[in-house]
Amino acid sequence: GAGGAGGSLTRGEVVDCTERVGRAMLLERIEGAAAVLDDEVRFAESALGLCRFVNNAGVVATELGVAADIGEVLYEGAVPRRKLERIYTSALTLAAPELLSQMGMGM
Repeated sequence: GAGGAGGSLTRGEVVDCTERVGRAMLLERIEGAAAVLDDEVRFAESALGLCRFVNNAGVVATELGVAADIGEVLYEGAVPRRKLERIYTSALTLAAPELLSQMGMGM
């Protein structure tokens, strides 16, 4: 629904909208990274945007007062699993190379 007479959203509607926006933004960030995966400079920029999104998503949900109610926000696009793994590993390599080497996954 569009909310009550006052035009405000119910808590459930805010949760639903937040999850939908999160899924859409995650889809956009992942597919953007997938499109430039083989271009080191453009991928680094895209990966930074993905990391910012992940870092800020929890803050946004907290500010909206729905963090405790948000379900998992998962990627629902068509990028194949192996390419997703490359995106995540490459983004981690850029963001935290020392963490990866500690885990025995250094590149």
